[in-house]
Amino acid sequence: MNNPPSGDGRPGVALRDALPTSGRLGLRGLSGLAVGSRFFRYTAGSGVAFASSEIALIVCYGSGLMGSAPASVVAFFAGALPNYILNRSWVWQRKGPIPVRRELLPYALVSLVSLVTAAVVTGLVAARAPGDHATKTAFVAAAYLGTYTVLFLGKFVVYQRVIFQDAAADDPSEEVTLSAFSGEEVNIDLNSESN
Repeated sequence: MNNPPSGDGRPGVALRDALPTSGRLGLRGLSGLAVGSRFFRYTAGSGVAFASSEIALIVCYGSGLMGSAPASVVAFFAGALPNYILNRSWVWQRKGPIPVRRELLPYALVSLVSLVTAAVVTGLVAARAPGDHATKTAFVAAAYLGTYTVLFLGKFVVYQRVIFQDAAADDPSEEVTLSAFSGEEVNIDLNSESN
């Protein structure tokens, strides 16, 4: 199929430029729709995990039961379990036995980096936040949210490319077949240097 020329006269550029950036992110073997759907589920699952964590943080720190760093650890575990279950079973559709070395240990490492980062950041913010305990709690909760917001996209890429990697992504020559708007099929190599 010959694609109509784009604004610069090169054939096929308009279709290529309209494609999602899944190939550019290194998410080989997935169409933009698959990546978008997976990212939507990841976002929803992360929202559930974050809500669990944030509630635990506010209860533990806001009530004065714990300091900010221990409260961050409790909050982390309050969200980590539902996050792993949702990521594995709903987002990446994994069933059956859990491969410890290929999946569980790398997931735990990413989680540990997240935990340490959140504990350090919330500890620093709590030590420097002005005002009474309620104000400090608001600052610590905002720091916790900010930390996980920054880590959010990076974790998705690591989960997709390393931890829950699709078999199709193992083959660097993998092509994805997309249905063009005209109904004709177009094969596009997402690993091509021109993407």
